[in-house]
Amino acid sequence: MSIIVTDDAALRALVAEEVDRAVAPVLAAIARLEATRGAGGGDGLLTADEVVELLRVDRRTLRRMVLAGEVPAPITIGARTIRWRRRSLEAWLSKLERKALDGSARGRLHGAVNVQTAARTGAAG
Repeated sequence: MSIIVTDDAALRALVAEEVDRAVAPVLAAIARLEATRGAGGGDGLLTADEVVELLRVDRRTLRRMVLAGEVPAPITIGARTIRWRRRSLEAWLSKLERKALDGSARGRLHGAVNVQTAARTGAAG
């Protein structure tokens, strides 16, 4: 599928739409995290079930993400209890949000300009 952007306003609208689409899941996770803060999460620690709910993934996916180092590491309390620091998750989600904003805006703008340039020169289709 090719997208041809005919003017600056259309390009800005396309980029804004793509940035919103990329950032929406991260913003939703941040909102859920803030909601849990007011709903009894005052100790600053989250259980695996709370993290799973927050990130909207299953427990197996969370485990894989932890083993791959894709999420902040949990802390171990006792022999079998693990918790995640709320601050660590907040910082991680904020970093993802900034990365999504930077990366998607640049990548989409670059791609849209290339498609527009190719359409003008008749190079691609």
